[in-house]
Amino acid sequence: MPQNYRLELDFLVRMFNTNSGVFVRFPNPELAGLANNAWSAVGSGFEIQIDNTGAAPAGQPQGLAKHRTGVVYAVNYPGDPSPDPSLPAATPGDFASPQDAAVLGWNHYRIEVQGNVIRVNLNGTDTAKYTNTQPARGQFSPTQPTFIGLQSYSNYSFTTAFRNLQITVL
Repeated sequence: MPQNYRLELDFLVRMFNTNSGVFVRFPNPELAGLANNAWSAVGSGFEIQIDNTGAAPAGQPQGLAKHRTGVVYAVNYPGDPSPDPSLPAATPGDFASPQDAAVLGWNHYRIEVQGNVIRVNLNGTDTAKYTNTQPARGQFSPTQPTFIGLQSYSNYSFTTAFRNLQITVL
């Protein structure tokens, strides 16, 4: 992926509690050295969440804005009632304003990655702005390519369909 881009795509969820996402800015998964290459995106990039219920990792509060559809998943935002002390503090001006994705209807994501800022728009509504201050995660490198990824589970009830992927260099 180029350093600065806009990714637009449509997605469809079959159930309200579907859990899926779109990953941005992660390095080549084949070079990660993991037993399951798919996990490289989780630890080294950022997920734009698709989950109306806000399911969180074990031991964390469920239903928080930072775990719901339309936001950069599991990062610290200003006003976060449960910030993760292992992650950098929130950056002023960033926000998480999740929206529910329509069930059994197509939804549209516009994800802009410019420098270290990720902006998300769901169905015409700005839902998140996140500034990455982590030097080892989600950084662009002119010598090492970064990728995008689509998350979809094999359980049909939770499978997310994607279509109309478009990338524009900014």
